[in-house]
Amino acid sequence: MKNLKPGDKNDEVLDLQKKLNQLFYCIDEDSDYGNQTTTAVKTFQKRNSLPETGLIDDATYNSIIADINYTNSIDKASLNRLAVLHPKIRAEVLHLVKLCYKNNVRIRVVQGYRTFAEQDALYAQGRTKPGQIVTNAKGGLSNHNYSLAIDFCLLHPDSSISWSEFEDADHDGKKDWMEVVQIFKTAGYDSGIDWKFKDNPHLEKMFGYTIRQLLELHTSGKVDKDGYVIV
Repeated sequence: MKNLKPGDKNDEVLDLQKKLNQLFYCIDEDSDYGNQTTTAVKTFQKRNSLPETGLIDDATYNSIIADINYTNSIDKASLNRLAVLHPKIRAEVLHLVKLCYKNNVRIRVVQGYRTFAEQDALYAQGRTKPGQIVTNAKGGLSNHNYSLAIDFCLLHPDSSISWSEFEDADHDGKKDWMEVVQIFKTAGYDSGIDWKFKDNPHLEKMFGYTIRQLLELHTSGKVDKDGYVIV
């Protein structure tokens, strides 16, 4: 029987922390069941409809194991991109992608973090370089530059992809694309499908900041040890 609680300091706590980090909770692996681990456990419990006790019992532990196992069904290219999202959304986005899968809508995350230089190159497309205009944002003016956004497409069982907004591959009477958008909107994300300059694959979470404010945080060095802006 599992029985771990705040204040515990042992190898079992370390194992728990490692497992939570497999789910992208981004906590210190220090064998200390402190505030950081307690918060991660409560967040996991809330997302998985478990009592929010902050304690590890059999039900919570088994749910963590099951969630790790389910992660193996997620598209590997997507997981690689999720692994470098901002720590504040990393575990949440993984959870939401799994909700899409559990609703029979598989997706691929095609973009997460984008450097300032990559953003400038995209901005140049259709302006000073060949191609169609795909963004109005220069380097530093996209939430992708701060790892607070993803772009997605639909992913079929044969590994082919689709950008269709009208597809209903699971025949449930709902457009698959909009099912994904709704899952993320329910969690507080904004969708580019609602913008005047539409960016249908785009989903982002701003935490109340404007893009100019994020740029100022970055420019002034208000970042964590890994370079993510502190929001």
